[in-house]
Amino acid sequence: MSRRKPLTADEKQVKLLELFHETNDIYQLKDLERLAPQEKGIVMQSVKTTLQELVDNGLVHSEKISGSLYYWSFPSENIKKMGKQINEVESKTIQIEQRLQATQSQLKNAEDALEDLAAVEVISREIAVLKDEKETLEKRLQEFQHEVDYEELKAKECDTKKLLEAANRWTDNVFITKSWCKRKFDKQDRELNKVFGIPEELDYVDV
Repeated sequence: MSRRKPLTADEKQVKLLELFHETNDIYQLKDLERLAPQEKGIVMQSVKTTLQELVDNGLVHSEKISGSLYYWSFPSENIKKMGKQINEVESKTIQIEQRLQATQSQLKNAEDALEDLAAVEVISREIAVLKDEKETLEKRLQEFQHEVDYEELKAKECDTKKLLEAANRWTDNVFITKSWCKRKFDKQDRELNKVFGIPEELDYVDV
């Protein structure tokens, strides 16, 4: 009979966190040292170290009460934390896109004027950096989206329908602005998309 493969440090953290979330209970260290080996296959000697790593990472809370140290972690807290991280990444992505558009505009002006080739090179490098930052943020956002249980997040935190409606209102505003610019300046869609950095495939999302 083959021996069971020892758990890695990351696997121990995942399993110990599962114990908290499955029971929704508050524990002392001695309770976890008794339950973790039975329920999750974590050797008793490593429970204390694994628990401290979860506390250090903000995944488990601890509080000293009447001389005893208690630990807890509830699923809803992780959902809130993940939602907050997603919002932060989305906000940073928007900021990067705005900076990218502004920098591209500066580059266009510098090239048209042909006044300062050095400035053109500096701005070009900045655009490359901004594009890299944007790609990194988009990858992080995709990772978050794969990790989140959207059904649970929807039930406890998020009204997806309202978010989609807000996105469609934003799309409405873009189309209204484009329509006004077409009448005012006699420009075509492709020209306006290029000037304002609007994706050609921009469309409403299904609610």
